[in-house]
Amino acid sequence: MTVPNLDRHPLQKHVSTCALDLAALEELTGDLMVSASPLFDLLVQLIGNGDVDSLRTLHQGGTQLHAALNQPVDYPKPDADLVKKLGLPLGTGATAPAHTLSVLAGLSLCLVTAEPPEAFLRTALEWYAYARTAPESQPWVGVPEPDSGRLDEPLTAISRIVADHGHLTAAAMTVADILRSLAGRPFAYGPTVELGVVFDWEKSGIRAQLRGALVEGASPALVPHPQDMAFFSADEGFQRALTTAWSVAGRSMPGAVHWSLADADEPIVSAVDESLGAAFAIIVEEARRRNRTGLRPPRLWRVSRANVVTGRIDTLGNLQSVDGYKSKLQAVSPGTRVIVPKPDEQRARAAGKDIVIIPASDWRVAAAKARVREWRPLLIWSALPLALTLVASLLIGGLALSAQQQKTAHERVQKLGQQLINDAVDRRRSDPATALRLGIAAYAISPTPEARTSLVQTLIGNHYAGTLFPTVQYQVRMALSPNRKLLAIMGNAGFITLWDVSDVWKPVFRARFGKPVQGPADIAFGPDGRSLVTVDFAGSVVRWDVSDLANVTAKVLRKGDLEDGQSVRLSADGRLVLVRSLLKTPTLWRVGADRLNRLGKLPGADFSSALALGGNGRHLIIGDLQGRISTWDLSDPARPVRLARVRPHGSSIERLALSPDGRHLGVASYDMTASLWDIRDPARPAKLATLNGHEGGVSAIGFSADGRALATGGRDHRVILWDIAGAEPAQQAVLTAHTQMIFDAEFTASGTLLTASFDGTVHRWIPTPSSPAQRSVLREHSRSILATEIGADGRTLLTGSDRGTAFLWDINDPGAPMRLADLPEAAGCACPAALSHDMLLLATHNDVDGRTRLWNVQNPSRPVALSTLPGGKADVAALAFGPDGRTLLVSTADGGALELWDVSDPSRPSRRTIASGAPIDAAAFSRDGTKLVTGDEDGIVTLWSLPGGERHVTEAGVSVWAVAVSPDGRTAATGGRDGPVILWDISGQGPPVRLAVLRAHTRPVRGLTFSQDSRLLATGSDDHRLVLWEVQSRTQLAAFPAHEGEVRAMAFTGDRRTLVTGGTDDLVKLWDIAPMLKAITDPVGQACTMAGRGLDRREWATHIAEENYRMTCTVG
Repeated sequence: MTVPNLDRHPLQKHVSTCALDLAALEELTGDLMVSASPLFDLLVQLIGNGDVDSLRTLHQGGTQLHAALNQPVDYPKPDADLVKKLGLPLGTGATAPAHTLSVLAGLSLCLVTAEPPEAFLRTALEWYAYARTAPESQPWVGVPEPDSGRLDEPLTAISRIVADHGHLTAAAMTVADILRSLAGRPFAYGPTVELGVVFDWEKSGIRAQLRGALVEGASPALVPHPQDMAFFSADEGFQRALTTAWSVAGRSMPGAVHWSLADADEPIVSAVDESLGAAFAIIVEEARRRNRTGLRPPRLWRVSRANVVTGRIDTLGNLQSVDGYKSKLQAVSPGTRVIVPKPDEQRARAAGKDIVIIPASDWRVAAAKARVREWRPLLIWSALPLALTLVASLLIGGLALSAQQQKTAHERVQKLGQQLINDAVDRRRSDPATALRLGIAAYAISPTPEARTSLVQTLIGNHYAGTLFPTVQYQVRMALSPNRKLLAIMGNAGFITLWDVSDVWKPVFRARFGKPVQGPADIAFGPDGRSLVTVDFAGSVVRWDVSDLANVTAKVLRKGDLEDGQSVRLSADGRLVLVRSLLKTPTLWRVGADRLNRLGKLPGADFSSALALGGNGRHLIIGDLQGRISTWDLSDPARPVRLARVRPHGSSIERLALSPDGRHLGVASYDMTASLWDIRDPARPAKLATLNGHEGGVSAIGFSADGRALATGGRDHRVILWDIAGAEPAQQAVLTAHTQMIFDAEFTASGTLLTASFDGTVHRWIPTPSSPAQRSVLREHSRSILATEIGADGRTLLTGSDRGTAFLWDINDPGAPMRLADLPEAAGCACPAALSHDMLLLATHNDVDGRTRLWNVQNPSRPVALSTLPGGKADVAALAFGPDGRTLLVSTADGGALELWDVSDPSRPSRRTIASGAPIDAAAFSRDGTKLVTGDEDGIVTLWSLPGGERHVTEAGVSVWAVAVSPDGRTAATGGRDGPVILWDISGQGPPVRLAVLRAHTRPVRGLTFSQDSRLLATGSDDHRLVLWEVQSRTQLAAFPAHEGEVRAMAFTGDRRTLVTGGTDDLVKLWDIAPMLKAITDPVGQACTMAGRGLDRREWATHIAEENYRMTCTVG
């Protein structure tokens, strides 16, 4: 069945209205003749849309559509043309087509409403029984289709109705197939047979094509085509013809036959003649003959559609005389072969001149005479083996050629991909955005592991982290709130947007407000973060109340009425405004809630260009156009007193910035340098360093939240990162992405650098891309940290140190961990220590008394001591709980015992020794508890199968001091004396298989841990460094000094965003690894986000001219 691909059927708007615009309707339906009846398609469309109201209106009748169907046959010509285009049936009974439409709408309702279908179905069965479209002898054998869905209930209901009303069996199959067609269920059609027929219609003859199609797998039946003949009706004579034809020819049918009558491809909608009996019998029999199974050849003799057959048949199959040859044969073209009953031969010859009359005694003889030899199907079938052989030969040759071509194309693409990778590597420092775009293109063209690894390394090692907010404005200025989590952006148009940048990778829009201004001069948050102060080039000062972001209010504190030579400057904390003039002494004002409060005049500050407020508001620092810095005492705000003035620069001071602790001052100057000052004594500012590196005036400067880094931005469009933690400031990186001068440089709370430029963009940068950001440091321990474990909730942390302490922490906020409890009885040594996965038990070992203790930590803030394992051991090397929390592993380094303790009842633990005599230095369970991996000083790595204790041994070739098993149970990692980390495949049944050796450390490795998804591995060493690896590609993601001592313990949180490390410097540190996680889980998506877009067409043509352009990013 063909259904129009229409979002909304053009006829649908006329269904529920009484105003049928014939002209509009004709225009709308002019191109809808995709099947025999657009009205049937309309019903299918309404069912698909679930439009119950329209279907109910069609079922009830009374619309203009019904009125059009009820018009008599002799329509006025415009209406007749319209109805013909619509495919509306032209029945002899004026109301029959309209009634059929109502019946079909009722059947449609069966499929879309929850109402019982019996009422609709009984009406439909009665109507199609009246329409006489199926043989009376045809029994109802329909059974609901398996998995028929919404057809199930209607088909079952038909069975119930027919069981009680036998006279409706003739119509049951017709209604069932119409329902299937309306529901969009396709029919599996087999052979199709066509034959010409002539019969009486409206007292005149008509020639038509009778078509029959075998429906394979259906119950044997002779059924009108459910779509083409849905509006068909007939008289008793026609039904007798169907009944007799089916009784003599349909007994051994393998399926149903869908028949249709069409005149010049238009369905015929009514018939009153039984002279089609022979034709129907021939069609049914021919469909059966042409149906083939297996490798049977097709029939050579076939009924030809060019032949015309007429004549009644009796129950024995004999052809009986018919009348009306004079009118019937007028519809036949000269030379046509017409098969007639033998008794009618003379009358037919007399009535049809120039027509070939062929007599036949019964329908089988008529069928034989209607057949002609058709060689083509047989030739095609005979030639099939040869054709298949030829095709196979060509295919094999083509495949060989194609394989060679594919190999050549693959090599070409790989070479191009490698070239792009090399170009990306070359541009990582000079043009990071283009380096990312080239890496994306390399992976799109040739998605090899090398391309992915290169892209990940570009992401990890790149300071550039993308455009945070592309804007349609220019001269963009920005400010961060005091907690560095709320960002305000102001452009030349004067409109301000506020963004929550707590997670700078997922900024959240909070508000937009403002009004047109004459360019942004300054913007700053107030000290409480609840207000925002803006200054424009006209001198307007506006205070915005942002305490309620849903209702931001503004108060104009100063109107923009500057005269020539005047300017207004705002301190970085939004508390002070300085109004200066060439002819008047500058005046200092304090920003109030409703107005500017005048503080006093500043004699000698006539050329001020920048100011900052320090010393808890008691000291003012001013920079001027002559390159001088002056400090002022504001103890008496009405009478500011200048404390000192120095001239460190040869040109104007552009910006001033105070460090978070207020001890240092950063100065940006137009002379292409910046300087760093110690201003703890404002009366004696001491210059610490001059920062050289810009090739244009320095226009922006900002400190990191921890005061260890400084960023400067200049008119040379560059940003320079400085490490100021050491004795001498060191240039860390030169960042290039902006195309105009830099206005502002600010660090967020998480350490990400934001820069705003005249080019209208705000870019984000990672100051230390190869190092995770440090979130917090735990300093409560007094000795080396030897244990860190995180519970299944992802927020409870256990830390244990050498000789003395074990603590439980809540690290739900990694930036502000909360200490929950300590374990005082662990004094002497709290290492090793282990936390059960279900967070019910904690085990600690004290090497002074040799006792291993069990604790109940169901309430982490109140640990309860439960028991002590019998038999003290001073040399316990490892403790580990099994994944079920009911098994505790205890291994000893010197005694060589490997013990498993059943701690199901923690008050009475029981022991089982599974190995002895060999020193065990490290051990780890698999997540499912079926495997245990151990390592020792002799370099022996053993895989134990639990609970049986079978072991498989291999050699690492180096002492093993640390072991970890990935949560998926497929990979183990071992670390040893000389620094290598070995990855092992433990997924098989035999000994561990060496996968790779990771070399990054120069001293012994003592700490190993996998992330919860098994994708990351962290390694810690006596060389003080922490190294992060991607397990699948063996890619080193980061390597950096994590502690000022040996790194002994580490653990990932469940969300993989935080890594906890402990070292012999007595510190526990929490690291943010979210950016690296994004880089390895979705490198292309992360690169697209950071670069803002892929290569454009011009860049593609420059770098990849050999390939057609393709979009490589869905952003930008």
